Amino acid sequence: MRLNSRKKGFTLIELLVTISVTILLSGLLIGYTRTGEKQITLVTEQAKMVGIILRAKTLAIQASKEQAAPCGYGVNFVSPTEYILFKKPKLPVGCDDPSNKRYANPANEKIQSFVLESGINISSINPSLQDIFFLPPDPKVFFDGQEPALGAEAVITLSADNISLAVHVNRVGQITTH
Repeated sequence: MRLNSRKKGFTLIELLVTISVTILLSGLLIGYTRTGEKQITLVTEQAKMVGIILRAKTLAIQASKEQAAPCGYGVNFVSPTEYILFKKPKLPVGCDDPSNKRYANPANEKIQSFVLESGINISSINPSLQDIFFLPPDPKVFFDGQEPALGAEAVITLSADNISLAVHVNRVGQITTH
């Protein structure tokens, strides 16, 4: 009977290398997952904002068919983390008065307020925009109570950490994302 002098198993070095590689890969995966979560949250907020702007536009189109229709609907960017869907009721001064197309007008009614997820901000609005307003029946688009120039568009940039996404609204109300 012969005894095998060589024992089977792993050496300490092999075990340490395997554990080190596992820890390294786990750390990379956790970091990647957190970045992925931020991207998903940012895309969700961008889609929600596009939906609210489209809702204002749709409400303005529908308003043209109502008897006691309001003058229009819009979105006001209150702060880097909040925006508001509002409506402008019909007033004796008429719907074409530019000051009435702004949320700051006390006659305008807040329909709903939206707050961005934690860690996401409206990092820039180009031009320094506060309101996008839709006047029925077309609907005609106004940025801060003024009809935009040919080729002009509003760009709202959402950002979280080093990631940013933009929402573009052009002068005819077409909304795109980048």
